[in-house]
Amino acid sequence: MKVRLKVITPLHIGNGEKYSAFEYILENGLLKKYSIEKIISKAEERKLLESLASYFKRETLPNKRLYSLNEICNTNPSLRKIILEQEPEYIIRAEIGKEEEVEEFIKSSGKIYIPGSEIKGSIRRALLFHVLKEDKKVFEKLLNMLKEAKEKKNFKTVSKRIENIVFRGREEDVQYDIMQYDIMKLLRVSDTNLLKPSEKNLKVKKIGLFYITSQKRKEFPSEVVLAGTQFEFNINLSLSAKRLADVLDCHHIIKSLFLDSNNEDTTIEGIIKIWKEAEKECIKLDPYLVPVSDNEILSSTKNKKRANQILRFINQLKEGKRSVVRIGKHEGYLFTTVMALLKEKNEKTFEKVFKLSAPRVSGIPNKTRKLTMKEKLPLGFCSVESI
Repeated sequence: MKVRLKVITPLHIGNGEKYSAFEYILENGLLKKYSIEKIISKAEERKLLESLASYFKRETLPNKRLYSLNEICNTNPSLRKIILEQEPEYIIRAEIGKEEEVEEFIKSSGKIYIPGSEIKGSIRRALLFHVLKEDKKVFEKLLNMLKEAKEKKNFKTVSKRIENIVFRGREEDVQYDIMQYDIMKLLRVSDTNLLKPSEKNLKVKKIGLFYITSQKRKEFPSEVVLAGTQFEFNINLSLSAKRLADVLDCHHIIKSLFLDSNNEDTTIEGIIKIWKEAEKECIKLDPYLVPVSDNEILSSTKNKKRANQILRFINQLKEGKRSVVRIGKHEGYLFTTVMALLKEKNEKTFEKVFKLSAPRVSGIPNKTRKLTMKEKLPLGFCSVESI
């Protein structure tokens, strides 16, 4: 089945890398990203490699940082010529006033895309939430595990044990995570199509981490896919999925998704429906979705019409009027989905978990949502529909 995904709020999926101002030129709100390898190659060809290398070695600038491409262009005419002869890899807009490191969006052959593993991870998280919400016994097991946790590192074990119960039917062996026994292996999600980075689909925005009191903690520039950008991907079942699901151990709610329908499309539609519904429940329960007041959002945005659109979107999310899913970095796993359910059912255990996971807790747990600095938007919300 082919599925369309439309980005609603800025989306970031990192490749684990950051690029510095040595790799881009910032000019009039545009970030021109260059290939440093091509610049080095051309400098070597013109016997200017030593001159270029000297900019790596200098320690005269504040914090011993590297010179930026802008600074090299302004101080060395020969290198400036080499740099400006190169075609930028891409040109995008940037909401940053100074040159600094930027978290890069994942790319393949220089083009942005969403890995199927990210999409499948979001589906998996939603199905886990769905089981915990529907099965009181499984939720009680999670609750007891969390009560027994003594330190933050224990949460990883708790997460694995719960996943074993839901997707593999094996609570007793914490290490039982062999993929061939996981029912989610029967669901195949492709990477999306590739899009060439441009001003229309990619931008550098500052992402901030806020306390629930709205006090800013820190911020970091990241490449984000812009609202309105569309991707397509395929969801299919493995061959003989129904037969395999029948013999695999997993929770009966998950197994029924694969066994209760007559065809592949019906199964996938059912999974997508739960994906949307579970996310809707998470949003209603999540106390940290938007830790800023209406007035703060309005005052932080020059365009009042845009600010009102943001408020309307947030209210629609909270009221369950928008059908969305959440993917990518900063969308959360245990603490912003499963923990939202925990807070509703057992606030005492919820507070204990927060105290272990965030030792610098003050009067209010300080684990919060990451938001765009300018609009105060949560990240990673998307709509999905079969095509």
